[in-house]
Amino acid sequence: MKIIKEGNLDFLKESKEFTCCKCGCIFEAEKDEYVYSGSHYNESYYVSTCPCCGIMVYSSDN
Repeated sequence: MKIIKEGNLDFLKESKEFTCCKCGCIFEAEKDEYVYSGSHYNESYYVSTCPCCGIMVYSSDN
């Protein structure tokens, strides 16, 4: 197999950064503290719970 363009392997990082839109908390979640998800529009994102206010926080895969 021949690779024409290397892919972005940032999704393999163990931790992800999130910013809560409700309280403004910025936190880093470890791999077991977030889940990967996708939408019907071929978008991907990560979901975690804000440690301050407890709401669901979404982080783009981009």
